[in-house]
Amino acid sequence: FVAAALVVSAMSNPRTTAAADPSASAAARSAAPSARAGDGDKDHGGGKGFRGGVAFGTITIASINGTKIGLKTADGWIRTIDVGGDTKVFVGKAAGQVSDLSVGDEIRLRQKRNADGSFSVVSLTVPAARAGGEVTAVNDNTITIKRRDGSTTILTVNGSTVFRQGGAAATKADVKVGSVIAAEGKPGSSDAFTATTIRISLSRVGGEVTAKTANSITVKQRDGSSVVIHINADTRFLVRGTKGAKATLADVAVGNRLIATGVRRADGSLDAMAVGAGKAKPQTTTKPVAPAPSATNG
Repeated sequence: FVAAALVVSAMSNPRTTAAADPSASAAARSAAPSARAGDGDKDHGGGKGFRGGVAFGTITIASINGTKIGLKTADGWIRTIDVGGDTKVFVGKAAGQVSDLSVGDEIRLRQKRNADGSFSVVSLTVPAARAGGEVTAVNDNTITIKRRDGSTTILTVNGSTVFRQGGAAATKADVKVGSVIAAEGKPGSSDAFTATTIRISLSRVGGEVTAKTANSITVKQRDGSSVVIHINADTRFLVRGTKGAKATLADVAVGNRLIATGVRRADGSLDAMAVGAGKAKPQTTTKPVAPAPSATNG
């Protein structure tokens, strides 16, 4: 199999078909570069060229007529392929069908080289849409995020959208303004698509332990604010000085420095999944330097 960003079926190219036909003339065979690795087909693709039946560049669907799919690249290359028969269609990683394709979709193709030197399309994939960033709004059916570049993406969510957080199942209720999420979904524009999966990043809290109860730890953060960290039976502990032993809440002491990861509650407190703690490093002081001995006597 040959995978590429843009793969064309040599059977759809009359020149390549002629090259694979034993009765074709020598002149026709020499004019079929896509059937021989190392040659470039300069008649299509605005000079991009082909190698081993592959055209390099981004390809989009220009037309759909039954199983006949018209393809094009930005520089004017055009070709039609047939995705009937054994050709598999995927939308992201999920199996799909021709009816899932739309004009304008960006696609990737996989092909195989046949015994006669021609190429057959094995699979057509529409890459899943992806976006990640900080949540700025949560509505009934949409979640709005701000991406790193400052642009905005609106995610449509429905009953089929899967939510995950920290390796565990989650729900839309776990997505809050300020959450950092990564979404994958059905193909769409860069500023809007339907999300099939949303992964919510865990929150992190760090500071000095100021209080502790049987099921909580209070820490003072760098900005002076306090946060309550809730502990449960599933919380994992890693405390400096307990190497070789399983650390517990009892090993965390007031005055320790602590970092906890988990899920934020609406009141700002944290349900901790993991806690790391240790004694705060002592402040270093500079010892006064004794004056150098005098060079003179008496």
